[in-house]
Amino acid sequence: MVVPNEEERRTVHDMIYDELCLGEVKQSSRQAYRRIMRRLVERGAEAVILGCTGITMLVSQEDASVPLFDTPRIHAEKAVEMALDARKLAVYEEASRYARGNARLGIQLISANPKRNTKQGGR
Repeated sequence: MVVPNEEERRTVHDMIYDELCLGEVKQSSRQAYRRIMRRLVERGAEAVILGCTGITMLVSQEDASVPLFDTPRIHAEKAVEMALDARKLAVYEEASRYARGNARLGIQLISANPKRNTKQGGR
């Protein structure tokens, strides 16, 4: 793992709290962040983690020679994915309860997995 040196960390901290949090995006900060990323790559970094929501206001993938990982975006996408999966599971479980409760009527429970499709009741 390659991390910015102490001076670079201070520079990034100042950019975040003295500029980005206030809605300011300075060209000099863009250049400084690009320079820091280049130094990290020169020291062996194979990717750069953008660990603050504001950093994407300064740089994008076009500014780097290695992959950038926008962790706030990654977390948000995963949260949505998990929420949708939880919703799908809740719907499936509700359908399963309904089908079990109405098994004597011969209601068919259909799953996204064809091997799990079963006919409930209906003898």
